[in-house]
Amino acid sequence: MIVEWFVGFHPRYLRALSGSLTMTGLWGHCEIWGYTVDDTWIFIDPQGRGGTRVVVTHLYDEVLAQLEARHILCETILKLPAEGEFSFLPVFPPMTCASIVGHILGIRAFTPAGLKRKLLRKGAEIVHDTQGRPQG
Repeated sequence: MIVEWFVGFHPRYLRALSGSLTMTGLWGHCEIWGYTVDDTWIFIDPQGRGGTRVVVTHLYDEVLAQLEARHILCETILKLPAEGEFSFLPVFPPMTCASIVGHILGIRAFTPAGLKRKLLRKGAEIVHDTQGRPQG
């Protein structure tokens, strides 16, 4: 059972890391990770058409590398305690990264901005925020 969830929000972009133009990047991107009572971490990154990347590890070096990568890639990271009950929300296509992450948390959302707003209203704590900082 997950103890705490972390939701990372990537900045909006017009070009993907591969250099190709992407319209979905205009909404931004989000991913989720958390840990269990026995310090096993799960990192879930819904990539859209590229599939979903899932990493499950308990090795200190791997967890540290994943967390450092998330702090570099994410513009904002929110932390919230996991709720014991999972509420089922029907999700209809098209599935976005925000709808997948929201489904895991029991929140209905379509865009990362909407998910972020709902999580902050729910009481999520901001643990990392680079908005307003100079680029570079």
